[in-house]
Amino acid sequence: MNLSRAREKEIRAIFSRQGRRKSGKVLIEGVRAIDAALKAGVAPEYFVVSPEYLTETGQYFRKTISDLPTPLYESEPKRFDRLSDTVHSQGLLAVVGEDFLYRSVKAVGEARFVVYLDGIADPGNLGTIIRTAAAFAVDLLALSPECADIGNPKVLRASAGFVFSLPIRKIEDPEAFFLELEANKIEVYGCAADSDNYLDFLTAGEKVCLAIGSEARGLSESARKRCKALLAIKMASSVESLNVAAAAAIAINSIARKLEVV
Repeated sequence: MNLSRAREKEIRAIFSRQGRRKSGKVLIEGVRAIDAALKAGVAPEYFVVSPEYLTETGQYFRKTISDLPTPLYESEPKRFDRLSDTVHSQGLLAVVGEDFLYRSVKAVGEARFVVYLDGIADPGNLGTIIRTAAAFAVDLLALSPECADIGNPKVLRASAGFVFSLPIRKIEDPEAFFLELEANKIEVYGCAADSDNYLDFLTAGEKVCLAIGSEARGLSESARKRCKALLAIKMASSVESLNVAAAAAIAINSIARKLEVV
């Protein structure tokens, strides 16, 4: 089936947060992200493919999704370019109901390793951190109100689809969340470049929450006050700071190894 103008208009509207809220839909692009979403039990409303853009892997994947009952629409490259959020598209996208987001929420009391993201507003960084958290067995990823919308196409793409399988919780009241952590005896440690204490020397308890702030501002003052200790990543003196997604990967991996969850 060819992609209709109505479908094209719907997809283009999903690029904005307002459009996603109004339609209740999100957009996934790329073979890897769509495949991960399908494996997580996500049921897309429909797929769109531009055959001219498909790689060999994409052509094989198209055969796989062709066997599903989900509608599959074809689009010529020029029209597909208006729907794609990437420079070099893989020629495949899926439209999914927003209700598939936040569906894997895990109770704090059941979590051993929690990561709290404080104001990670860049979609690419947030998506990369989500993928990292999934790789290192984070039980629950908590997002402050200032974090980017996880339905943003850039978040979904950078997360490689793991946004649908990792337990993610949107925090409306950070203070109440920290009290919840305290009630469940989860120790909070914060990443802070200005700290004299290094992550390598942390002796953590049985349950840990790692708080990570934005690249520009770092941890908010309210989050810093809730931390048992602030920890820095030891690195060469010639480098002042790391990209927040890179720093998060190092810190999350370090805590995961200390907790022996990986």
